[in-house]
This record gives sequence, C-alpha cells and structure tokens, in this order.
Amino acid sequence: MAISDLYPEIFLFILTIILLCVWITKRRKQTSVPTEWPLVGMLPGILQNSHRIHAYVTYILSESGGTFDFKFPWYLNMDMLVTCDPANIHHIFSKNFSNYPKGHEFKKIFQVLGDGIFNVDFEMWELHRRMTLSVMSDFRFYGLLERAVWQKVETGLLPVLDYFSKQGTDFDLQDIFQRFTFDSICQLVLDFDPRSLCVELPYVPCEKAFNDVIEALLYRHLLPESIWKLQKWLGIGKEKKLLEAWKAFDEFIYPRIEVVNQKDDDFKLLTAFRKAYEEKNGCLSDSRDFLRDTALNLMFAGRDTTSTCLTWLFWLIATNPSTETKILEEIEKQLHIKQEKKWRNFNVEESRKLVYLHGALCESLRLFPQLLWNTKLQFDLIICRVVIISKTILK
Repeated sequence: MAISDLYPEIFLFILTIILLCVWITKRRKQTSVPTEWPLVGMLPGILQNSHRIHAYVTYILSESGGTFDFKFPWYLNMDMLVTCDPANIHHIFSKNFSNYPKGHEFKKIFQVLGDGIFNVDFEMWELHRRMTLSVMSDFRFYGLLERAVWQKVETGLLPVLDYFSKQGTDFDLQDIFQRFTFDSICQLVLDFDPRSLCVELPYVPCEKAFNDVIEALLYRHLLPESIWKLQKWLGIGKEKKLLEAWKAFDEFIYPRIEVVNQKDDDFKLLTAFRKAYEEKNGCLSDSRDFLRDTALNLMFAGRDTTSTCLTWLFWLIATNPSTETKILEEIEKQLHIKQEKKWRNFNVEESRKLVYLHGALCESLRLFPQLLWNTKLQFDLIICRVVIISKTILK
C-alpha cells in the first residue's frame, strides 16, 4: 500500500486526537484542577493563572480536599505538594518541625533577604527567634511601638486622609497604608522616619522596592530556575527590577545602621539586636551585614502584612456598612470617645476592650490571609522533596 493511501487514515487519527483534546479541555473547564500534559506537566495551567495564583490555588485545594500534588515537567525538578490541611500543617510546623527546614532552594529564591529570620534554618533561625522574642517581650518595646504608630497616625495618616477628603479626589488606599506601615516600621527598626506618607506622596525608592521584590520572588516560584537565572544574568524582566530593588534596600538601610550603632543610651530595636549578636559572636565580630538582613526582614514583616490587612479590612467595612456603625459605637462606648469630638489615641490595654473591632480584624485575616505561602523542604534518607504550605483559609 502506498503512503498516499494512508493519508486519510492519518488525517482521521490526527483529527480524532484534536477533537479528544478539545473535549477534555471543555470538560476540565468545570474544574480548577490543571491538566497534566505530556512533557510540560501542569505548567501551562499554572502559567495561565499566574496573575491570580493565590485564588487559583485556593480553588484547586477546595476541590482536592485540602492537598494537591502539582506536577511540573520532570526535567525541571519542581514538583510541589501544596496543602492547607490543618493536620498536615500541624505535622510539619509542630510535630516534626526539625525535619522540615526551608532548605537551600528557598534561600536561593529569597537571596535578597540574606541571613534574616525568614531565610535561615537551624542554629541561625534559633538565634533570630530567641533575640526577637527577647526584644519584643521587653516592656520598652510596646512603648516604642505605640509612639511610632500614633506619631505616624497623627502626623501622616490623618492629615493625608483629611486632605483627600476635602479635595474630593480619589486615591489609592492600599498605597496610603503601605506608606503608613513603611514609615512606622522604619521608625521602629531604624529610628528614622522617611516621611513617605505626606500630602505630596513623594517617591521613596526603598518603599516602592518592596512591591517589585514581592512580584519577582513570586515568579521565581513559578519559573524554572534556569529561566530566572538567565534573566538575572541578562538583567532583564522581573530580575532587573529585583536587582534595582536590592540596591535601593542597601542604599537605604546601611547608612541608618551606622547611625544606630552609635546610639547606646536608650532602648532601640536594632541596637538590642546588635548587642545580642555581639555577645554571642564577640565584640570584634562584624555585625553590619547581620543588622542589614535583620532590619530588612523586620521591614518586610511590618510593611506588607499590616498594610494588606488594613486595606482588606476597610474594603470589607465599605461593602458592609452596618459594621462601620457597630465599630464606631463600640469605640464610643468602651473608650468614651464621642464621634463629634476630637479623637484621641489609645494604648494596647485599652484596645483589648474593642472586641467587635478585634473580630472584624480576625475575619479580614481569615478571608484574606497576608502570609499565603510557606515553603518547606522535607529531609529524608531517600528523597528530598519541596513542600509548599498554603495558609489560605477555605470558605
């Protein structure tokens, strides 16, 4: 039989395969679970939904009982077990914590954070944890925190909101809250107010660098290591922005460290870390890089987590107007503050009386958690497998 005689059979075979793929695709539109294709694994579905990766993973986990095994192409070595099952999270974070470090792959991705608490394991992590708990359990820390926050509320947040209210113009509330928490955490950690939150809304490279870093680090999770390393070497794409952000961090933090190192007269957050570090490693030990990494990690912890929580909280209040009335009534009743009179600041102890407001904050965190991902590496005698823990709370 001539090859030409086989053309109809070949055509019908190819057409059947195409129709089968179309049928499978249409069926899979009813589910969020990605298709595992030959050679490329689930990568097409993940890249297609990279712009909404948190919501996408939430839907997948919801349909998969809380745990799902993402299959990437075998040659990329990127397979991930994603889980939000409380039993699994307890097993990894509590029962067998020592067997699940972040691992070298995590540190490679988050290289910009250096040897801060978010990036290290074992003895170094214990050192950071012990020092952080020691500093934050000091009664002077709460006074420092209250002063930094309320000073920024009075000199930055309220004037800016009043200005836009009188102007009757729209503004980006998330940007306002990011500036608010950035200034507050800089005042707390570096004893320096960059004043990014004012009516002019100035461009502060370090403050804006956080957004570029977060986006670049997200794509490092989604792209093969060879791809983002090539982008880094060529200085293009997200990696270019990451390098620029890294430079902005260093130019902002290192000069502040030199100033902090000269202050020993009163309680300062970074000064307390420096003293603890030098007591452990000796007075001659160079603590400059350690303080840079510590400061940057604390700034990451204080900026985006708080600003994101506040943004979602106000969005939820705006979409549920009755909650605003209840919150104001509780403040007036518990703190004896009349709405028509000038507001006053209140301390941590007084805030404990605001039960309804506390519940609103908790609900905001439940619906829109700030720390959505936590990567762990499972050490075993046979396998070394990446495990990603999603803290997304399923509705």
